[in-house]
Amino acid sequence: MDYNKSLDRVCEKCGNGFHVPPSSLLKGPCKYCSQACYRQSPIPVETRFWKKVIITPGCWMWKGAKEKGYGIIRNQFPLKSNTSAHRLSYEIHKGLIPEGLFVCHKCDNPECSNPDHLFVGTHQENMEDMKIKGRANDGKNTPYYTNPESTRGSKNPLAKLNESQVLEIRRRYIPRVLTMDQLAEEYGVSRGAILSVVHRKNWAHL
Repeated sequence: MDYNKSLDRVCEKCGNGFHVPPSSLLKGPCKYCSQACYRQSPIPVETRFWKKVIITPGCWMWKGAKEKGYGIIRNQFPLKSNTSAHRLSYEIHKGLIPEGLFVCHKCDNPECSNPDHLFVGTHQENMEDMKIKGRANDGKNTPYYTNPESTRGSKNPLAKLNESQVLEIRRRYIPRVLTMDQLAEEYGVSRGAILSVVHRKNWAHL
């Protein structure tokens, strides 16, 4: 194909002919001659929903774009915002979502759009549902809360120092003689890390 030669097309909205570079066909079918015609001929959102959902006996999986694990579908002109796939599915199958309510998942699968797995609830009900399923971000299901010994000192995967280095830094630090900046450069950490060690904001168990 000659990528320098334009191709003739007929606009599906107004019927006018127009030219399109072959390279543009890689981005889409080029059905309309202008944005104005495209705005007047958007593909119904329900049609685009059914093209992106995979129906199974259980969850209906989303093969389109996702945001934070949730399926999303972009509204066409004149709106450009995203719609959650599971919210759209609820509206298609069960009607409008009452104002201020959330669409929650019984299956705990954010990618699912099966209307049988969806229910509406308030923000508080949504939070309670998350807590019951162990998804609430209250810190109580983290290793630090359940087993603090596993994240203490050099056992913490984020630790940049070990116990002997911490004790050495505290012993060596002398204000205006061996400064925190000098120690930070020597041990390859930030000045704030040295300050936290010296003042026992971190490594307080030593």
